[in-house]
Amino acid sequence: MGFVSAKFIYDRWHLLDSGLKGIFNTGYELLKSHLTLIVHASSESDYERIKIPAKNLLEAQTSKNYQDKEDLEHFQSLCSNYSEYMLKEIIGNRGLHGSAVSEQNHSSVLIYLNEGLQGKNMYYQQPITLVKDLLHRQKANIKKTNGILLGQAKKLEVEIVSLEKAQTIVMDQQLLRAARRLKFFE
Repeated sequence: MGFVSAKFIYDRWHLLDSGLKGIFNTGYELLKSHLTLIVHASSESDYERIKIPAKNLLEAQTSKNYQDKEDLEHFQSLCSNYSEYMLKEIIGNRGLHGSAVSEQNHSSVLIYLNEGLQGKNMYYQQPITLVKDLLHRQKANIKKTNGILLGQAKKLEVEIVSLEKAQTIVMDQQLLRAARRLKFFE
């Protein structure tokens, strides 16, 4: 589809609330505190310091569950998708952990697909119809944003004309210079 530089980020709060249980079936309760610390690791050294005891804890079990060990190794290999210190390094992430942005978008998508209905999902369509409907939503969002930007541009033009007529004080001249600089779209 062309999303070659897109990066999947686990939503931290869903991951901690229920996602880890799904990943670690039998080993979740045993590893829960370690997994939480791994997700919240604020540096690579913290991450490394926490992941070793988690592995050792599984090794120390009398009844070995090799699936838990594989699950832990796989989870640790995906640290760039969930660990706090790795998320901070993602360009353009603005320090977000996926929660607020993804929740807002998720809610917006559900309301759109359910024609304004909030609280439950009544949308049951084929995947191709879902894609089509989401593309329509995106097109509407772009049109709305473009309308807002156009309105702001018109207000800026009016302000520039007003400042050009009233260049009596230095502050007006500075505002005019700033307004002309903001009008970069021409």
